[in-house]
Order: sequence, then C-alpha cells, then structure tokens
Amino acid sequence: MKYWEKLLLSQRERGKNGLTIPYIIGSQEFLEVNNKDSIEQLFVDIIKNSHFEITLRFCLDLKTLILEKRNNRNIVYFPKFNNEQQISFSVSKSFYTESWESCEAIVADLIDHFESIIKRKTFSAQPNPYGRSPHWTKFSETVDIPFIMKALNGGL
Repeated sequence: MKYWEKLLLSQRERGKNGLTIPYIIGSQEFLEVNNKDSIEQLFVDIIKNSHFEITLRFCLDLKTLILEKRNNRNIVYFPKFNNEQQISFSVSKSFYTESWESCEAIVADLIDHFESIIKRKTFSAQPNPYGRSPHWTKFSETVDIPFIMKALNGGL
C-alpha cells in the first residue's frame, strides 16, 4: 500500500475526512526513500495505482483543498488523464469548469497554488477564522508527527 493511501485511510479511521496536498507531500520526510514525490508524481501515482477512489474537494473547516477517500455522498466528476477516461481520481462537481476537464490542468493549478507552501515546509493547515485561507505551519511534534508515523508504520 502506498504511503498516501495509508495516510488517507488512517485519517478516515480517526473520523476525519481528508488531508491537504502539502500534508501528504510533507509526510514523505518520514519515509526512508531517496526520491520524494512531487505534486505531479503524487497525482500520477494516484491515477495509476490507487486501490480506492480519491477525491479532491474543498474543506470548509480548513478553507483549502483536500484529498480524501471518496465519500459516496459527494457528487463528483472524473477528469481525463492523457485524454483518456480514468476512474481512480475524482473532483468535487462544484469545481467543474472546462479548464479543469483534464488531470494535467488540475495538477498544474495545484502546483501553482501549493508549491510555495511545500518549499517553506509549512505542511500543516490550521483553521483561520479571520481569513479566507488556512494558516500554514510546520508539522506539530505532538499531533502531526505521531499521526504520520503511526499511519506509515501500520495504522492507528
């Protein structure tokens, strides 16, 4: 099972929906691998190798996009990948626009949005009641890191 699948399943097991893309990318710091996934590599891996459907949607609490194991109550669409239909990655129907009909276009926008956050290593989104976007912080030593370590090493 891929590291991102372990994280998303563990997040669901603890009663929460999903994780931000920076959080998933940042979790690789706790893996013993030489080559870490970029945002683009993460999405290609999801599309080609996921054991369950993963959805991109907006989290109202965090005020940012998250990836989650699909909740069947959510209405979604499946963007094309390499001009072909795929069924591993879906997007909340509320985000449907012609410019997001392909996975490649979505990933390009996500890179533009999240790359600077990832470069700063501020992987954890905290609710910001006074703003329209989350407050990005480094991983918490008491919450984030123990969760990631437990998820990657066998679950909760």
